[in-house]
Amino acid sequence: MERELGKKLSLYPIYRLLHEMGFALRVPRPRHAKADGEAQEAFKKTSPPRSRRRGPRGGR
Repeated sequence: MERELGKKLSLYPIYRLLHEMGFALRVPRPRHAKADGEAQEAFKKTSPPRSRRRGPRGGR
């Protein structure tokens, strides 16, 4: 920005301007460095199905 406009800007006004234009910061979901995707898929295939039943409704 300094090269183009001759002014030094902090990042906040730039992010704010981009947000006003409809842009948003998108980052991927965090994943553990040692995660094994194949093992996770195998677990999903062999584990029993999750229950769709909800807990009891109501207050205390």
